[in-house]
Amino acid sequence: MRKKLIFMIWALEVGGAERFLVKLLKNLSQELFEIKVVCISRKGVWAEEVEHSGIPVVSMDKRTGIDPLFLFRLMILLHKEKPDLVNLYLWTAYFWGGLAAHLVGVKHIIVTEQNLDIWKRWYHKFIDKILMRWMERVVCVSDQVAEFYKNKIGVPENKIRMIPNAIDLTMFSPSQAPTGLKKKLEVNKDSFLFVCAARLHEQKAHHILIKAVDILVQRGVEGFHLIIVGEGELRELHETDVRRKNLSRQISFLGLRQDIPDIFQQSDCLVLSSDYEGLSLAILEAMAARLPVVATDVGGNAQVVSTGNTGILVPAQRPGLLADAMQAMIEDSSKAKVMGAEGRAYIEQHFAIEKIAQQTTNLFVDCLKGNQQ
Repeated sequence: MRKKLIFMIWALEVGGAERFLVKLLKNLSQELFEIKVVCISRKGVWAEEVEHSGIPVVSMDKRTGIDPLFLFRLMILLHKEKPDLVNLYLWTAYFWGGLAAHLVGVKHIIVTEQNLDIWKRWYHKFIDKILMRWMERVVCVSDQVAEFYKNKIGVPENKIRMIPNAIDLTMFSPSQAPTGLKKKLEVNKDSFLFVCAARLHEQKAHHILIKAVDILVQRGVEGFHLIIVGEGELRELHETDVRRKNLSRQISFLGLRQDIPDIFQQSDCLVLSSDYEGLSLAILEAMAARLPVVATDVGGNAQVVSTGNTGILVPAQRPGLLADAMQAMIEDSSKAKVMGAEGRAYIEQHFAIEKIAQQTTNLFVDCLKGNQQ
């Protein structure tokens, strides 16, 4: 008999954790598991892809702010579904889903921690300490995330399992490479094209990246362009900053896009200026697309990016050093291509979605069987 699994997340919107979950769901065995996704807020743009794979997605339509009846509605759903195991993604789903699952007596509850959540204040950590008592396993996507939850939250080491994010390599292995992006952007076909794929959110520190581009321009560096892919509450602020610095010829904002593989395969280098990360899915995807990576040395980035081999890591909040790394890529594009090829080989070996789906399956089976190893 198939075991019933429920995955819970805020929404299947465009984001790293969401993209990973969609690919994971499609690679889990529906012969072993009966799977359902519960979205706390709304279904989101990726829901249709999940539903097309035969996995139901339901939306709980939680109102923003205080929604006093929401917990009871979630408890009613879980009581009706009677899942064998619940897997929670991201903090809001972890809070509501963990509480509801515990109260209705779900035996196996797992939380997947995707980020180095240094944003958490004392009350978040207090809630974590309570909820973590009910978690059978805490899946962390990098060693740094695992250390954070062990040392800052007090999660016992025997509860923690390290299972990294992964990607579907077939999405980055087209029979014919896409073209036309530079022409559409009115960028010279020989320009070195940097791409930053990240939410326009404080965590991603786009202002540091914009400063780095400004430094390059002040140095007289030419022949490059940066595209920023993503949406968020800081977009208008950053667009204003770009105009104020007269960088509109060097930087373009593309907003939300669902053709990330096509964009990556027409770019020359990924650049990220994040203040903190768990294990960046954008980095994994870029490396799969044979892009070298310039990124900040935060979270799990150093687990996948090797300076001089697959890219360059620099300290966070250092726009001058970020500019140095970007300039090195521009001035030695041949070496950048070699780095990109090395990155693809590394991803194939360690981060294929099929391998990670099998590790996740093994974890679920162990929990369901009551194995403690």
